[in-house]
Amino acid sequence: YMIFIILLSIRRTFFAFNLTEKIIYKNKIYFLTQGVCSPYWDISNGFERIEGVHQMNFKKYWNIQNQIDVFKTNYRFYMTNWFEIWVKNGIEPWCKNCNIW
Repeated sequence: YMIFIILLSIRRTFFAFNLTEKIIYKNKIYFLTQGVCSPYWDISNGFERIEGVHQMNFKKYWNIQNQIDVFKTNYRFYMTNWFEIWVKNGIEPWCKNCNIW
């Protein structure tokens, strides 16, 4: 499951938007601060908070350090919340319906 989590983390890092990720919105760098209503996200740059920005209106900030940080966040998420469940019970059918893939 650890290898599976590493692969999931890599996939989410490059092909999905993630909380705390740096993005570019209107030629400025922001962080994604809330994504419960995805594809609408709340973003912030530390001084300004904007709510409900559609993900088609921003893009990933492609920077090596940003990608490393996003990978670490994803990896910690899976290890903290799912690893123990999967080791004990396997990946049960209800897990496949969660928005974690």
